[in-house]
Amino acid sequence: MPAQNSHDQHHVPEIPENRHDLRVLSSIRRIMRAADLFSRRLAVQEGVTVPQLLCLTKITETGGITIKDLAAEVFLSPSTVVGIIDRLENRQLVERIREKPDKRLVRVVPTEEAWRLVAQSPTPLHENLVAGFSDLPEGDQSRIADAIEELVSLLEIEKIDAAPILETKQHLDEPVAPPPTRGDAR
Repeated sequence: MPAQNSHDQHHVPEIPENRHDLRVLSSIRRIMRAADLFSRRLAVQEGVTVPQLLCLTKITETGGITIKDLAAEVFLSPSTVVGIIDRLENRQLVERIREKPDKRLVRVVPTEEAWRLVAQSPTPLHENLVAGFSDLPEGDQSRIADAIEELVSLLEIEKIDAAPILETKQHLDEPVAPPPTRGDAR
């Protein structure tokens, strides 16, 4: 009897082409797993979560933005964005600047460290999706969106609130410690 190598022990059998249900579930699982792996890698390497990076990216793109406008741009609630901005401000990645003459208007602006972090961070998964998806013909985009919305309906999960960010919920608004510096022995 031939010896099995360790790779064979973890090999998942190929899903038969006619098992569409398993193919769909496997694809959904891969997307969820990729989002989780990306989020964990980003948190370890850069010390920020995906929503924090999205906010930082939008802040650097605009040079400064109000929390209300930022929330609309990143498809998160203003209260969630306030928490994210609080953590980014504690990390000295953003500053809140009161506008003149109306001191009630506050803009969030990036620090130099924010510019560096955004420039060196990997591209979030949803940006890869947007780039690839936009290359598809309009009819294909519509067909895929309709099929996924039908899947959501079949699973009876329409009422679950979800921002269009490929991020696991457990990481959405967690504080993240700064990444270790080269001299840290962590």
